[in-house]
Amino acid sequence: MKNSFLYNLPGKAAILTVMLLASHCAISQSDPDSTLKEVVIDSTVFNFEENDEYNDEYEEQQVDTGTGFSSRVPDTVVLREVPDSTVKRLKEDKEFEYANNPEFWVKEKPRESQKGVGYFIEWLFSSTLVRMLAYLLIGGVLLYAIYRVIVNNSLFYAPSRKKAGEMQEEENDMEAGNIDEKIEQAIAAKDFRKAVRYFYIKSLRSLNDKGWIQYHSQATNYDYLRQLGNKPAAADFGFLTRAYEYVWYGEFELSELQFEFVRENFDKFFKAIEA
Repeated sequence: MKNSFLYNLPGKAAILTVMLLASHCAISQSDPDSTLKEVVIDSTVFNFEENDEYNDEYEEQQVDTGTGFSSRVPDTVVLREVPDSTVKRLKEDKEFEYANNPEFWVKEKPRESQKGVGYFIEWLFSSTLVRMLAYLLIGGVLLYAIYRVIVNNSLFYAPSRKKAGEMQEEENDMEAGNIDEKIEQAIAAKDFRKAVRYFYIKSLRSLNDKGWIQYHSQATNYDYLRQLGNKPAAADFGFLTRAYEYVWYGEFELSELQFEFVRENFDKFFKAIEA
């Protein structure tokens, strides 16, 4: 009996297993998986609008404590008050002049219209060749001005030797006995240059007669000045020498007023050497 039970045990176990599987399938068809149903109908996890406590906690977590700004877009606009000092500084900043001052655009128009001329001048003088030419021109003007000052004031002036014709004419005038008559004739003809020449020849004759100079046809007028040395009439003769060379050799035409001034100085000189 016992052996018969053991012999039939595997068969009974197989039958029992089949029955359990069939029962489990029937239960599965009549009762859906409760876990899947939980995932579908559970709205508490995703309902952000109704959970105010969660929203407040989320916003507090998203605030950057370093900057004070939220990393998410706020629901409402928060107005911030800008200090008056900041507003004033921005208004006075020249970088924002176009926005703060309406006259900025009016001022810019002439500047733009003049840009062409200014650019051309800047380009012109930025050239090395043009700068050199400008310096040469300025230097030439300065040298010419210095030259005119020297010539007009007889500074560092060394007169040239007299020509043969001039020496012969001067010798003839020196030997002539009617020098005063020639002076009066030149004045009557208003030839003031020649009158000054005769006055100067008369002064040389007077100095030679006085023994203060030694007349020589090849001597220059400044040779005579050196011969005078510290004589009382040396200063007056120096002025008359410069006037004579300026008028005669420089071919300067004197007016009647200018001639009278020179004549008075010659008369003063003659009185000084005769004293």
